[in-house]
Amino acid sequence: MKVKNLLADIFMIPAMPVVIIVALITLPVIWIWNSESFWRPYGDRGKVYETQEVSNGTFKVRIAAHYETGVFLGGAYFVFYAAAEGSNDWREFIWKRRDDPIPIPGSLFHFVNEYIGHVSTGAKYTVTMDGGRTWRYWEAEKELPPDWQYSYKDIKAVRIGADGTGVMYLHPFHDQERKVPELHTQDYGAHWQVVYGAAKSNKGMSPTTSQPASHR
Repeated sequence: MKVKNLLADIFMIPAMPVVIIVALITLPVIWIWNSESFWRPYGDRGKVYETQEVSNGTFKVRIAAHYETGVFLGGAYFVFYAAAEGSNDWREFIWKRRDDPIPIPGSLFHFVNEYIGHVSTGAKYTVTMDGGRTWRYWEAEKELPPDWQYSYKDIKAVRIGADGTGVMYLHPFHDQERKVPELHTQDYGAHWQVVYGAAKSNKGMSPTTSQPASHR
């Protein structure tokens, strides 16, 4: 009663409206706190709000952006599908969660030639070498040394050349001065090797498509 009367004195309103105001504030907070959606780390795939499709004439990739549902302040899921050109047999091969339902950025998927293409999603890199029929996966959490302390494990950029050589850059820590080791590949990213103290060399490599892709 003392708290109720104190609030009434502060806001110069009768005690009963104060009780109603407090109830209107606390009840939703209690409901949210006890809601399953508040504690779930990740939600479900909801309605598709945007799609993007790219093709190199041999195989095509579709990216579907889904709203994230079933959680408090849901984000979005970018789901990647592949199919042969002229086919509607779409098969999912990777997905990425985003904190916000943003538009699909351009050039997420990169074609190297008619059969080879790759994409990086967070801390995972995925590549096909047979026109999207099968995929190889590289995950930083599994592949980097267990005592890795040089950078975040999220992929910043990947550059793959037509000859299969390439470089992967990881996101550095904030205000980091020392150089982050690079990861090099000789087989389009099927395998990666950590290279400490490597000099940057982007010659012949591109983070964008090395073969033109048609957008739909």
